Amino acid sequence: MSHETIAKRLGRPPLTDRHALLAAARDIGFEGLTVGAVTAAVGVKYSTFYRHFPTLDAMVGSLVDLVFEKELQLSAPGGSWQDTVRDTCAELGQMLDRNPGMGAAVVALPELPIEVMAVYRRLTDALVGAGIPAHKAAMGAIYALETVTVADLTTPGLGHSLQDRQRQVDAIDPPVDPGVREATARMIDQPGSAWTIYKIDLLIAGLEAQLASS
Repeated sequence: MSHETIAKRLGRPPLTDRHALLAAARDIGFEGLTVGAVTAAVGVKYSTFYRHFPTLDAMVGSLVDLVFEKELQLSAPGGSWQDTVRDTCAELGQMLDRNPGMGAAVVALPELPIEVMAVYRRLTDALVGAGIPAHKAAMGAIYALETVTVADLTTPGLGHSLQDRQRQVDAIDPPVDPGVREATARMIDQPGSAWTIYKIDLLIAGLEAQLASS
């Protein structure tokens, strides 16, 4: 059989694949991610992109899953539920710090990516396992995930500027408590993941109180 015959049977090799498109998307980052940016980086046409992803949202969801798989380092199950909630949220926050715009991208998706739902399952399993009622476990896990995401959305340079909010706090008349002003300024000087954990500790304290009263 001639090489020409073999080539005809095999057809042309694909110009690209999902892996190459996702690799380009990861290099671009969430803030500048568009179909045009990805196709330009890979050197293919829009039609090639849409053979692998039906929409940009589909690619974003796959990219979120990829980042979770590569970067999210969660401890093995077995610790206290408090440690599971705190450590999971701390790791999520640090991952969002490393990937600007990821929180906003997740919020904008019509469906949450698989890996995000896996983290939700991890949190609810820990809470239900501790004896917290299912509906409160669900609300607690949702609150924890939303808290981490909101911190990313309000990081300077994304969404609403925290510096603008500091000016609003400073302009309140009569002035707010000096300790509140200082705490607000301290939060602004830190990445979102650094101060989010304080809010998660408030959530944990509330759930502990619920357990104690049940």
